[in-house]
Amino acid sequence: MKYSKNWDPVVTKFRNKLNNWRAKNLSFGGRLTLVKVVLSSLPLYFFSMFKAPNKGSVIKHIHKVSFTALEDIARPTIRDQWTTIKSVDKEFVASNLELGAALRVMVGDGSNTKFWKHPWFVLKPLRNLFPNLFEIERNKNCNIGQKLEAVNGLVSSFKWEWTSSRKAYKLIIEINDMEEMLEPYNFRGGEDKWSLIFNKNGDFSTSSCREWLSNGRSPGNFVKVKWLSWIPLKVRCFLWRVAQYRIPVATNLISRGVSLHSSNCKICCVEPENEEHLFVGCPLAEALWLMISNWSGVDVSSITSVTNLIKDGWTRAGNKLEKKIYTLIIYAAFWIIWKYRNEVIFRSLKKRTADLFEEIMILSFDWVKHRAKKVDVIWDKWRVNPFLGVSRLDVSV
Repeated sequence: MKYSKNWDPVVTKFRNKLNNWRAKNLSFGGRLTLVKVVLSSLPLYFFSMFKAPNKGSVIKHIHKVSFTALEDIARPTIRDQWTTIKSVDKEFVASNLELGAALRVMVGDGSNTKFWKHPWFVLKPLRNLFPNLFEIERNKNCNIGQKLEAVNGLVSSFKWEWTSSRKAYKLIIEINDMEEMLEPYNFRGGEDKWSLIFNKNGDFSTSSCREWLSNGRSPGNFVKVKWLSWIPLKVRCFLWRVAQYRIPVATNLISRGVSLHSSNCKICCVEPENEEHLFVGCPLAEALWLMISNWSGVDVSSITSVTNLIKDGWTRAGNKLEKKIYTLIIYAAFWIIWKYRNEVIFRSLKKRTADLFEEIMILSFDWVKHRAKKVDVIWDKWRVNPFLGVSRLDVSV
């Protein structure tokens, strides 16, 4: 068992176990518990008798399989039926991988293509481009052949059916704009055909669609969150989800079909609440990052994106201890902002920015004090500058 290839059955056992799991209705914490309890026990038989080799990264590979399971077991297996592929579309929207954006209809005679609902002229359906006209359309499921007449492949006339002639008269400018836009369209004849804009030959197949979805969900598309043991597990999991833009902010909830009175941020009530606004663009967040910059002596306020904030700690110059302290403070700020956001929504609680900054200092101090090993931290110095308040008790940290 000293060779990495001898451990392939263990990794295969992990993957086979994952393929049988369907945990769609489990919360993130439930999935985490499932992974830790079940998957962690699978290699115990092998580890009780054999030592895993250092070369080949067997242990790292097993951990990677376990970690990615948090996301993988939450969605169904993508089979070869188009309906199943379409059913997972909503999960990919949250990761900026909208399935409909990759599909387009190449119109032949227009008999099998929805005029309003299919993306045939541009990459978005016409009902999205002309919502007012779609609202007064009598037959919303009509195909292209029912709306357009073509001669020699070019549009010759339009056949509209509006629910109200008065409303149609008020929208005459929009009708004219749409007609002018559609007139140059060239019908290629034959049957209508779905195509994939990312495919070289343009042909649509469920296998190529599945390949695109799988590639789009690869771990390389997400920011790697440093798994720092000084930070509580629930906070690490939270930051991991922030990096994937999967936390339940207002815009994400609405995209998942949740009905909300408003998508605006409940802290500033000005802009839509998404990850970038909540943690970077909100005036409260901007003020907190400026305070942290003045406190630590490291410019954090100039960083303009969530992903850059998360990975910035390990790209800054400094020794390993300073990198850990810097990362820990940023993670604490994310956690305090998120907790305050929930307090505003569910408890109607308001706090001063200075009080939230004090909470960030206290929380980060507690993490170092009670969770860091071989590190000494002094509160009086920590309040002045976190890097001055921490010192090693041993060479290795």
